[in-house]
This record gives sequence, C-alpha cells and structure tokens, in this order.
Amino acid sequence: MSKVDKAEVCFKNVITIGDLFLEEVFNVFENENLVFTCVDSKEQRYLCICYEMRQSLEWIVCSIDEDILRRIVEREYDILHAYKMAKKLMQIKYDGEKEHSIIVNYSTIDHNILPRSGIYLDFQCEGR
Repeated sequence: MSKVDKAEVCFKNVITIGDLFLEEVFNVFENENLVFTCVDSKEQRYLCICYEMRQSLEWIVCSIDEDILRRIVEREYDILHAYKMAKKLMQIKYDGEKEHSIIVNYSTIDHNILPRSGIYLDFQCEGR
C-alpha cells in the first residue's frame, strides 16, 4: 500500500498535478497547517507554506525531492533554497468555497510570501 492510499487529501485538482495528499506537518497555527509536505498520486513530494490566513487561505507550493528535504532538515540548505531550485512552483488559494491554483515562476512571485534566508525546518520524531 502506498502513502497516497491512506493519506488525507490536502488540495484537489492542483494545476498539472491533480490531488495532493498530506504527508508530514512541520508547523501548525490555530489548527491550520502552515508548513508541511504533500505527495501526488505518483508520490512526488511538494513543500507547502501557508502565507495568508486572513481573508482566504493561500499557499506557495514547490516540488522537492527527498535529498533537498533532508538537507533542509539537517540545516545544510534553508527553505528558500528549495523554492529557488524547484522544478514546479504553484500558488494555491482557497476562498472558502473553491481552490484555485496557478503555476508561478520564482522570479515573478512576491518574495515577501517566502521564508527569508536562514529559515530551516524542524522535524521532531520520537526516538530522534
């Protein structure tokens, strides 16, 4: 059984991807997942950061491989590095009724929505 078979759908019908399934949560605020990873039906991994929670929910999402994720957790790379190097970069918005997703380029997005340089993921697992 794959990770996707028993995972919670996090985003539906993301442009060029399809559904994304929740994998690992790194940060939560007021019951909303702020920083987390998802996988698609092919088990390609994506790093998701919620940057808007007031009028709507909005995320910046990038494809990320296991090696880059490991290096961020081990503090060799920061989170910003993953977004700079991503092959796929999307913005997803949920307005309370529908999700909308668009493909974006790193060079054209508002860099205020990304973590600043020097921010890492904290992964805490029992037994570590």
